[in-house]
Amino acid sequence: MDPRIAALLAGNLMTTMGMLMLTGMANELSDDLHLPVAALGPLLAVAPLVLALGAPILAMSTSHFSRRSLLVGAMLIGAASHLLAAISGSITLLVIARGLTGLGTAVFSPQAAATAMQLVPASQRGRVVSLIFIGFAAAHTVGLPLSTWLAAGIGWRGTVAVVGLVSLVIALWLRSVIPTGLPVARLERSAWGELMRHPAMVATIIVTALQVGAQFVLYSFIAPSARESLGASPTLIGMLFAALGVGGILGNALTSRIADRIGPVRTTAYAIIAMLIAMLLWPFARHSAVIAIVAMAIWGVGSFPAASGQQVRLVGLDMKLATVSLAVNTSGTYAGSAMGTMIGSGLLASFGYESLSWGASAVFVLALALHWASTRRAFNPRNA
Repeated sequence: MDPRIAALLAGNLMTTMGMLMLTGMANELSDDLHLPVAALGPLLAVAPLVLALGAPILAMSTSHFSRRSLLVGAMLIGAASHLLAAISGSITLLVIARGLTGLGTAVFSPQAAATAMQLVPASQRGRVVSLIFIGFAAAHTVGLPLSTWLAAGIGWRGTVAVVGLVSLVIALWLRSVIPTGLPVARLERSAWGELMRHPAMVATIIVTALQVGAQFVLYSFIAPSARESLGASPTLIGMLFAALGVGGILGNALTSRIADRIGPVRTTAYAIIAMLIAMLLWPFARHSAVIAIVAMAIWGVGSFPAASGQQVRLVGLDMKLATVSLAVNTSGTYAGSAMGTMIGSGLLASFGYESLSWGASAVFVLALALHWASTRRAFNPRNA
């Protein structure tokens, strides 16, 4: 593999893992910080919220930097945020550290794919971008289970410190292999206004936020939920996260075969339905590890294709606005995860673990309804 692409893949893996890993450590965080699990909601939500708010602003304000500077700087911010979290002596400092994690990822994620496309011929861009995003799948399939198991052995602080040190190594790797002088495309301010005047695109981005939010109502609290209902060990919790990742890989493989035939609207609809089925199955998993693993796998089958289906649809609605629409869609993804985490935190505090999957199901139904409504003529004045 081209070492430049390998470095970008590793960076995408580590930034995604950095965003997600506290989810797998919720039990250890709760015990160490002497906080009830429901009170962890703001801590788990701060990184995606910063990313959601920061990504569009950073896309506009960093266009005069080279891509190498942005990538290396983003990884250094991530490394510093994890090391700061590891030594934090208060919940306030930990929240600040997690905000920095979101800031670093807000810069790195969009630049990794854009840089990869500049490094290879046009005929190889699709394959290379798909390869870069394997890091996202690997963070779920391998990284999150690994961090969960590691936290059980060396504690959440030690695990976060390891991720910080690895991020530092990747920053140095990127600096050594990514060439200087790769420009960043400037985003015209007028494009943002044009996007906001396109009802179908706005609705599509809201659907992204809703379906991601529905997932995080339960996802953020999977570890404590599994411990409460199944007495799950770190090994079983890791297996649950791995099942989600494996399901996602299978879902992507299936989608790659049929997506062009059924189109992005049906792809996303079927993906949301699959995740809704997983949420409805989850209550039956309260006393069965097998059902829990099956539910997580079905969830994964829908989760990753939903994300890709939404991106394909946005590009198809208006190719000229793709740069802006995909950037805002990324913000919608992380805004949804923050929203879902806070909804889950509120449900958990008020009604207990049993309410999480039902709350998630309700948001999935809302997302599906808006998704189908967005295909109607009223949302498509340009007949997109």
